[in-house]
Amino acid sequence: MQLLYSLLLLFPLLAVLGSAVPTRHDYEDDDLDAWLARQTEFAVEGLLANISPEGTMRGVVVAATSRDHPNYWYHWTRDSALVMSVTNGLYVRSSAGTEASQLLQTRMLEFVTLARHLQFPPRNGAEGLGEPKFNVDGTTFTGPWGRPQNDGPALRALTIIQFAEEYLARGGDETLLRELLYPAHARWGIKPDLAFVASPTLGLGLGFDLWEEVKGHFFYTRTVQHAALVAGQRFAATMGDDDSWYWADLERARQHLEAALPNHWSRAHGHIIETLNWAGGVDNKASNLDAATLLAVLHTRRENGLFSPYSPEIQFTFLRLIDAFESLYPINGEKSDPVGDPLAPALGRYAEDVYDGYGKSAGNPWVLLTAAAAEYIYASITQWLKEGEITVAPSSARFINRVTGNHDDAPLCAFTIPQHDPTFRVLVSNATRFADSFLNRVRRHAPPDGRLSEQINRETGFMQGASDLTWSYASIVTANWAREEVKQQQATSSLFRQDNAPDNALPVAVQ
Repeated sequence: MQLLYSLLLLFPLLAVLGSAVPTRHDYEDDDLDAWLARQTEFAVEGLLANISPEGTMRGVVVAATSRDHPNYWYHWTRDSALVMSVTNGLYVRSSAGTEASQLLQTRMLEFVTLARHLQFPPRNGAEGLGEPKFNVDGTTFTGPWGRPQNDGPALRALTIIQFAEEYLARGGDETLLRELLYPAHARWGIKPDLAFVASPTLGLGLGFDLWEEVKGHFFYTRTVQHAALVAGQRFAATMGDDDSWYWADLERARQHLEAALPNHWSRAHGHIIETLNWAGGVDNKASNLDAATLLAVLHTRRENGLFSPYSPEIQFTFLRLIDAFESLYPINGEKSDPVGDPLAPALGRYAEDVYDGYGKSAGNPWVLLTAAAAEYIYASITQWLKEGEITVAPSSARFINRVTGNHDDAPLCAFTIPQHDPTFRVLVSNATRFADSFLNRVRRHAPPDGRLSEQINRETGFMQGASDLTWSYASIVTANWAREEVKQQQATSSLFRQDNAPDNALPVAVQ
């Protein structure tokens, strides 16, 4: 796969693709492995094509190729940071000194240069660093919108820090890095974004959520802010920054978030509450159960956030999300594909959603959220394999039973299943198949040409909404990386050799 990516990246970036009507996958010639290999290639290709496309300022990441109904031909601070985080992941996986590595490094440096342009000065009454989106020529979008959005600067800082760390590890030019990312005057680069995040009246104040619909305080925003502050403190030490005021601000904000984030857990609801302190915007999220919670822990895995993907609170929330969407979308009534592979439920943003990709009617499943569910389970499996055991506790039993297809009752006390126990191998193998069933769901509705939109029509299963959504492509890449990590760990373990393959696997329950 590494060679495949390297060869792929040597080709010129694609022009904007046409707008052919997509059809569902025909299942004639491949299994999940073959489809995922091909789809990941196309996803990398599509993602890179949406970075600095023709007619845009260098470093711009367009959210989608769609310019009308809906118009996503803009550079969002949040979306661009998440896409460039994946681009940095490609950079990390590329061989130093290769043409592919240089191309990716150039893309990252262009993104950093654009960030410098967008940060200062604030434009024409816009929200400054909390401004959510920009025109593709680098000017601020000043029309009506949900602003400020306080997750963007945190995600941008987090992505740039992770790039800077890899760049320095490869012997990059520290003088150039300091000029672009960490100048002494701190008027642009990483420090202004983190200073915004740390401000009680700016980043820590009220803002709009990542779906741009509700004003308040959010689990997603607070989680990525906490991760950015932790990374910021680490990078400040790397750069020898002894600015006591800056350090004090970051530490004070980090402690504030560590006190605030636990308030999002609701024992009464049995899941994480996404929105607290509602202050405006749509008021139709009665459940306050939101897939943004899942994205929060996936987007901050590297920083060991306050809530890890393996915490009981997130496991409960994940199960509640499956329960909420399983019977909501008619397409989820199809439990297996034409070749008999199980199909997990497609996931949407939240059950009360009315945005259909074009206007307001009824919400649909999203490609990126369904792929995120697979990534989440793979992350849990990776943790089991790293620890060499599975801990089954009253708080985790329902999650483990659901993802492994087991039907045991919750135990009265915690116990562990060590890796030398045959049950460990069975549970890991079944959980892997359950994670695969979410990617099979995406595969079921993906068109043969690999082009992914924002949503999947809840009734017909065809792609819907913004075409060539860059975030959809990014979600396929990261889900595939998480899957490859599981497969690599299994490949190095004698437990999963072919002669030790489980022969008494439990059925995967997709209900």
